[in-house]
Amino acid sequence: MTASFTDPTDASSKPVVPYPLPEPDGSPGVTNKPVKVYILSGQSNMVGRGTVNGTGLGTLQTMTGVENKFPNMVNDVTGEWNVLQDVQYRGVITDIGKGLMSPVVAGGTYGPELGFGYVMGYHHDEPVLVLKTSQGNRALGWDCLPPGSDRVVLDGTIYAAYGESPEVWQVDGPRNRVGWYAGKQYDDFFLDEGDMGPVPWEAGIAYPRWAQVNHNGVTYINRVEAHTSDATNAPGLGTLWSEYSVFNVTDVLDNFATEYPEYAAQGFEIAGFVWWQGHRDQNRPGHYQNYEVNLVRFIKSLRTYYENRYPGKVIPNAPFVVGTVGFEGWNMSGSILEVANAQLAVSGETGNHPEFAGNVKTVETRGYWRDVSVSPRSDGAHYHRNAQTYLLTGDALGRAMIELQSGVVDGTVFSSVVLGVSGTSLQMQFTGSAGTLFRTYKSYDLIDWVTGDDFEGTGEAQIFQYPLENQQEGVFYRYGLAPAGE
Repeated sequence: MTASFTDPTDASSKPVVPYPLPEPDGSPGVTNKPVKVYILSGQSNMVGRGTVNGTGLGTLQTMTGVENKFPNMVNDVTGEWNVLQDVQYRGVITDIGKGLMSPVVAGGTYGPELGFGYVMGYHHDEPVLVLKTSQGNRALGWDCLPPGSDRVVLDGTIYAAYGESPEVWQVDGPRNRVGWYAGKQYDDFFLDEGDMGPVPWEAGIAYPRWAQVNHNGVTYINRVEAHTSDATNAPGLGTLWSEYSVFNVTDVLDNFATEYPEYAAQGFEIAGFVWWQGHRDQNRPGHYQNYEVNLVRFIKSLRTYYENRYPGKVIPNAPFVVGTVGFEGWNMSGSILEVANAQLAVSGETGNHPEFAGNVKTVETRGYWRDVSVSPRSDGAHYHRNAQTYLLTGDALGRAMIELQSGVVDGTVFSSVVLGVSGTSLQMQFTGSAGTLFRTYKSYDLIDWVTGDDFEGTGEAQIFQYPLENQQEGVFYRYGLAPAGE
């Protein structure tokens, strides 16, 4: 469920990004401006489980070929998947791929990068690089913990600080290191090896196999065997430790002219970040109760790192879009709901952090949950592999990015925020110009718009409710607000 901010019945009222998107124009993008780079990250749903092929319900093949949804995905002439000539996809860590954006650029499944890429390709005259770094089963409170994060002690359990191992241990119990450390996935996603943060090597420590340490400014990994450290087997001596290396975001951008020689003369500009994650953080109280704190530090850390590494090549305070978890839709409950609420709490205009106003936006994704009965398979942790869920989520993330970049929503008369479902109504908070008449609209399955009621703006925040009676599972309902006289 999303909002449309221009008159959907008036062809002359052109939004920043129309819905649905038109057929791609085939342009490769201008050659006299830097390539717009967007860094997307998260866990397995960012990796992507949206199903492309198959004749059953919930696949992209069925939605485009049988249900006539998302016409911009298919070439009108050839019937093949459209390939965007001005949007490059690059997947590192997992979902490895390099090529022009299409539903199958990285194989038979996709994540939110597809919908996101189509929106950004329409919006920008410049070429776009969607650079995705993602890995399944990762928690913000452990694997992706950002630099500077301290230990948390909760109910007798110690949660590791950035660089420490193991994930947790008891206040009065032993601390047994493992071959992983807090923030390792953050480092692998985003940082140069020389900037990674495992704790310094020490003598007299029982190091397991795969442990990582920092020694004399170099990151090492123990690939051989568990051992107790001493002066004779320090990193750089013997065969136990080897220098650590991983191909990630910095390798692509450090070597941009080599990786993308066609854009060498243009260079690049990091234009924004996207984060869609949260499932694993529901499992430990120290993770979901501290998710908001960790996410705030995560946003600030990423911005600072890339601004320092690529001076003049990053939009200052670069726009940052967060997608909420959406599992079970509006029936979400328990600790995963705490994660969703923490994600909403960082949204600049409505959250707890005024410094994020105008530069961080959280997108509510619960409306994109689809039941297993209209999906390819039963897999709740991955949205039942439903192609529509991933495509709509990516589309919404892209539109939110544009809002942050332009400082306006689609039309400048008012702004709105989806609050959620109360009873049988969708609640939306909006602020409209005093004395301006607004009108509600709704559509079913992205086909026709139906005109609703008129109401007058007051210049202050108001709550509006859309009745949700007679909703059908698997049907995409779209709700809009627009100035009534345009």
